[in-house]
Amino acid sequence: MHFKRLSYVLSGLMLCGVAVSSPAVAASAREVAKQAEASMVVVGTLTVAPNGSVSSYQLDNAEELPAAVSNLLQQAIPSWQFDPMARDGKPVSVKSRMSLRVVLHPLGDKRYRLYLAGAYFSADNKPLKSDAPRRTQPRYPKQAIRARVSGTVYLALKVDAQGHVIDAMAEQVNLRIAGDDHEMERYRRLLADSALEAARGWVFDPQGFDGAGDHYVMTPVSYVLNVSPGAGAHAMPGSPGHWDVYVPGPRYAVPWFDAGAMVAGSGDALPDGGVYLFNASSPHLRSKLSGS
Repeated sequence: MHFKRLSYVLSGLMLCGVAVSSPAVAASAREVAKQAEASMVVVGTLTVAPNGSVSSYQLDNAEELPAAVSNLLQQAIPSWQFDPMARDGKPVSVKSRMSLRVVLHPLGDKRYRLYLAGAYFSADNKPLKSDAPRRTQPRYPKQAIRARVSGTVYLALKVDAQGHVIDAMAEQVNLRIAGDDHEMERYRRLLADSALEAARGWVFDPQGFDGAGDHYVMTPVSYVLNVSPGAGAHAMPGSPGHWDVYVPGPRYAVPWFDAGAMVAGSGDALPDGGVYLFNASSPHLRSKLSGS
């Protein structure tokens, strides 16, 4: 296949390519590869004061984070302002789990921009548990395996009060290879179709929901080849301190997602392997994530 492979070197972001047979396709793959970025998911806990300011925070696996990421978060998080939370009509302090997407984007000439691209906040941040016997794991498409294609599909799901998935959509698909536009679209659709086929048959435990009516859920589904301990750039996405290098796919609006449910954050900030509920009762960040 006419792909360029993406790898990450901690001393600097570098794109390394395999040989391609067609100069026209090679040029197109190089153009796509220029869109590549590196990112990591950082999780932790913060406490929102009654006035909406951040009174304290703690990062999970803080010792695994690069110094530049730690410095960025030390500058950004204390400056955040949330909508004050109330209980029985009185402002209260709220402890929330948080998940953040930190992006390292190349600007050219060996310069990079480090910024916060997404966040997810939840008063409990407990991954939603599905009915295990009725949750089919997506199959890795054989065509993608043969072509050594890996990536992550960010699924948006609408779930009814009984826990059945009644609508599903791939909000975004990021690929860890670079090919021409036609190839990239083909493999994004291949991974998305695989994830959607499995997700449409999932059944969730209704006890994991608050209240009646429809609920909005997001989950990242990763397709990763050759995952092993110490695999470096090929480690499972979301590993503490690990940079994941990929070409971001287009992000699509989910028409049936309730706007009020999305105040909690963005889907690409979710740790891999979890299923997360979006609802309006989660802390709502009213200020910018960072100086981006």
